[in-house]
Amino acid sequence: MRSNLGIRLSGPPLGRRPKHVDAAQRREDQSAKNRRGEIGREFAFIKGTLGLDLELNRTAETITVRVDVAVVIANLKQLLLTFTRPVSLMTVLDGEKFRIDSKSTLIQ
Repeated sequence: MRSNLGIRLSGPPLGRRPKHVDAAQRREDQSAKNRRGEIGREFAFIKGTLGLDLELNRTAETITVRVDVAVVIANLKQLLLTFTRPVSLMTVLDGEKFRIDSKSTLIQ
């Protein structure tokens, strides 16, 4: 299902599975599933590694700062993946240490 804004609702349709599925449609559905997996892994990294799975701050301001810092660290992780040499990043937030090691290689 598509809207005029380019938003596509993907996923298995309700009801019985069709006997014949178009190969192009199957590839498009698989591609959408892979993109959702990438996004899910990033959220899992932010929640698990950066400690946002159990947020104990009480005020909206401190929660906002904590989420902003987690997003910045996640973006730095993606940036470090572009480097060809190993890089290590370490930061401290509220006495809690976070460390990201990047060991990407250049494929020729």
